[in-house]
Amino acid sequence: MARNVDIVQKLGGKLLELASPARWTGGEYGRLAKANAPLQTVIAFPDLYEIGMSNNALKILYNRINALDGISCDRVFAPAPDFESLLQQENIFLYALDTGIVIKDLDILMFTLSYELGITGALAILQAAGIPLRAAERGGDNPITIAGGPCVANPLPFAPFFDFFWIGEAEDAFFELLEAARDKKAAGAGREELLELFAANPHVWMRGKQNTRRAIDNNFAEREGAAAVFPVPSLRIVQQHAAVEIMRGCPNGCRFCFAGIWYRPMRQKNPALICGEVARYVRAGGYREISLSSLSSGDYTGIDALVAHLNDAYCTQHISFQLPSLHVSTLSLALLEKISRVRKSGLTFAVETPLDAWQLAINKEVTLDSVCSLLLESKKNGYKSAKFYFMIGLRALPPDSSLEDDTLEEDAIIEFIQQAARRSKMTFNINVGVFIPKAHTPFQWAPQLGMEAAQKKLSKIAAAFKKTGHKVSCHDPFISQLEGIIARGDERVAALIEEAFRAGCRLDAWNEYCKRDIWRSILDEHQELIRDLTGAKAHHAPLPWDAIESGTTKVFLQNEWQRSLDEKLSPVCSKNCAEPCGICGKERRVVSVEEGGGWGMGDGGWGKSPLCQSLMLPGYSPIAPATGEPLTSHPPSTTNKNPLSYSKAPLPLIHPPSPIPHPPSSRMLFSYSKNGTGVFLSHLAMIEVFSGAFLRAGLSLAWTEGFNPLPKIDFAAPISVGIAGENEIALADMDGVLSQDDFIRRVNQCLPEGIVVKAAYFFTVPIGKKKHSLPALLWGFAYENGGETDYVAAHEDKAYRARRFPAGNCYDLTRTQVLARADGALDGAHASYFDVYRAFYSVERPFQSEGKA
Repeated sequence: MARNVDIVQKLGGKLLELASPARWTGGEYGRLAKANAPLQTVIAFPDLYEIGMSNNALKILYNRINALDGISCDRVFAPAPDFESLLQQENIFLYALDTGIVIKDLDILMFTLSYELGITGALAILQAAGIPLRAAERGGDNPITIAGGPCVANPLPFAPFFDFFWIGEAEDAFFELLEAARDKKAAGAGREELLELFAANPHVWMRGKQNTRRAIDNNFAEREGAAAVFPVPSLRIVQQHAAVEIMRGCPNGCRFCFAGIWYRPMRQKNPALICGEVARYVRAGGYREISLSSLSSGDYTGIDALVAHLNDAYCTQHISFQLPSLHVSTLSLALLEKISRVRKSGLTFAVETPLDAWQLAINKEVTLDSVCSLLLESKKNGYKSAKFYFMIGLRALPPDSSLEDDTLEEDAIIEFIQQAARRSKMTFNINVGVFIPKAHTPFQWAPQLGMEAAQKKLSKIAAAFKKTGHKVSCHDPFISQLEGIIARGDERVAALIEEAFRAGCRLDAWNEYCKRDIWRSILDEHQELIRDLTGAKAHHAPLPWDAIESGTTKVFLQNEWQRSLDEKLSPVCSKNCAEPCGICGKERRVVSVEEGGGWGMGDGGWGKSPLCQSLMLPGYSPIAPATGEPLTSHPPSTTNKNPLSYSKAPLPLIHPPSPIPHPPSSRMLFSYSKNGTGVFLSHLAMIEVFSGAFLRAGLSLAWTEGFNPLPKIDFAAPISVGIAGENEIALADMDGVLSQDDFIRRVNQCLPEGIVVKAAYFFTVPIGKKKHSLPALLWGFAYENGGETDYVAAHEDKAYRARRFPAGNCYDLTRTQVLARADGALDGAHASYFDVYRAFYSVERPFQSEGKA
């Protein structure tokens, strides 16, 4: 029988001792995990919540697995040191966020490893869950552990810690494996029989297995399915936007790029499906920023038309689109202007290496002239700065050469930036990293630049621009060396990882958590091993990862390495390439979108195809008629129902029956409660919560002006984290008219657990009449105190809380009301905000839906 933890009930105010308690309390909108599913799984991300919830792979797994009958997929993240200590003190095992299931009681624990240094975070999850670190030490009372993600392209350094490794993409094949595990368990199979099932899969690697094929999603381009929308984070995460993957793989074949080689072949997604995913993220997720994600978004066929089409559909709702990865060869001012239509987008140039011949060596063509041409054109259109990415240690040198002695590299980078600055008269943000050779690429045989030499080069680059107005940021060469050791390591590295972890290393990608002294002492004791792992590799010698078949042949990679030495370009990945890499065959191939046709879309082009149009948001624009249809009958914050289960009927956005020229301002004053998991959300998180909920509810808000407009939402007084609120006050400026009953019903269906709108009052501010802000009218607060009510003026609030809770932890405090000054007078008595606003503005409502007051 699985155990469950209600962490809020268990720890209560002790959670306020943590740096960010909302990381561990869950309760987000759109949770999908099923508490009583026959097969219980958890997807574990070996970093903090803010990083993990920004990871698209985690969201894909979570949404797709929870859509399978009889299988639940919950989430867990690496505990920060303060939370890990608290769990140990309270003798609590690590648990999953949705259901509270104890990780130790699972059937299958799945890790996604997207970054080599995440391995100590994975070990922290295992230890906090009470699971032995090494797979060989686990028994029948422990879950099966399996790791996937790009880092396990070389699984050897992680091999002792996991039972299995999934090699490649999860779509289709991995989900079929989980369904088979569910059926076996239902038939009475135990842990050993499930282990045998996993071991037999051709895409699963385990210690001792000689050949494992990378799984490739052959249906990526045309598979219809729900976007990976849920759950929607309540607190702000690192990438606070939705990611719609428009292309997998990359056509360019940059020789240093692991992702570009590993994710072959290039597959461009059906544009109609992209439009459908965008609609889901906006309508069901409440996202206002959408990233059209791929390794090289500018290479997507018809990207200009796609962005223009999406802008036309969503610009009136202030939905913006980003293209996070653009090669200079595909970057145009016209495209930049399209993606900056709602929010201004920055200029970014991934130059990598500065000289033309070195560009040819890595199979790129980013010349100084082409960059300067784009800079000059963008400057004419208002751009004042740009960002550059470079790497040191990237040059492909003959085997008898030394990267440490290559003094030309840093000088060439400095000269490139100086020339670009002189010609454009712009300032730059310059990011310089240390190149890390990766497995399954042409550079897998290359040496890695040593720490001391790298630091010397980086220091010279930073010093060159110290007083120039340019900003230089450099990667830590020590961290780069750690990453390189793991990336091309074997099982000997596992011992170093475990030693570092047991000595206290956690979350090594974070400057504030990385214990460099521990790692340095370990590396100093294994200098010969470090030289072996970071040095050049002989082409004839076996490599640790040879048992993993990526799909590209070793002969192809060797030929590409020789082309790099010869500074020769290779053709792009295409349907009829003259120099095949080995990836394409009967089942897998390059898939490109054909602009203006293809996909059965007819002569009108894909933008006007019936499929594309049907997946847009019918009735979602601000001029849509009212329907009165409810959003959903199952609020996702309190049930396990899928929030995507509601119909595709137009959302009930209520507006006046006829346009009014220069209308008066429409405003909705409302109160809400903040309890349970909600008390751990900060004020900034609450702004995000309501902004997303209003969009999910189909409400149209008024917006601020400027390059980056924001919805006009006003709060009377932020409430401190940990204090419950029964009647907090907020106000939203509306672009239209909506009955208060509709507002309450629709918004409450779109809020996370612990946040509930309780009352609302719609009013209009006549033209010329003052708009009173909520903070300007604040008198103070009412607090519950042993069955009595204390009324506290705002300027006395801090002292009042200090008197009642000298230790500073106000978890048991409840704020029952936020009060305004009566009649708005500076020294008047306090009153309800609703009463004060009724006195300021007419109670008459110009339009009501469903005949309700």
